[in-house]
Amino acid sequence: MELRLDSRITKEAIDQACALLQDRRVVLVFGDRLTLSALAITEPIQPSLVGAATTEKELLSWCCAPSRIS
Repeated sequence: MELRLDSRITKEAIDQACALLQDRRVVLVFGDRLTLSALAITEPIQPSLVGAATTEKELLSWCCAPSRIS
């Protein structure tokens, strides 16, 4: 299957995802670093991304750190 990034449908989907994530914060957790990196740099996610981790433990240590709680 070919993924056409310049197709009208793909552009509409990206625009819809950008609208959905506008004014929101996103944290990604994936065990696979390649998948995590690939998703983190996508157009709809990147502006909203505040953190990423490869394990639940790593995420909890980041988001529950005393300096992050206010």
